Amino acid sequence: MPETSKNIYFQVSNFEENRSNESINNEVLLKYLVNITIPENANLPLEYKLYRIIGGTESEVTLTEGKSEWINVATENEVHEYKLYIKWKNGEKNISYQNLTDNIKISVELEQLD
Repeated sequence: MPETSKNIYFQVSNFEENRSNESINNEVLLKYLVNITIPENANLPLEYKLYRIIGGTESEVTLTEGKSEWINVATENEVHEYKLYIKWKNGEKNISYQNLTDNIKISVELEQLD
């Protein structure tokens, strides 16, 4: 919708909790990157920015072809918080955008370091 924006929050963690809410720890060093996939022929005039949130402070993440740089993760439990900011481009108010949608995919690629 013209002149609007939306924030999508998500987390990346290196552990999971079982049914008893006990943490199942990661035992190896890992690295990951965040991948934001936007349709090549997008229907809507949208702008996207990815932010990493550390201690309540947002830092913009540079995306190259929709991918962040690799981020190392230790074996201790870690949760990394992110915000995807989506904004309608200023001045784009054409009626032809009515009832159109676009799909955005957020994914994480993971590699083991050792």
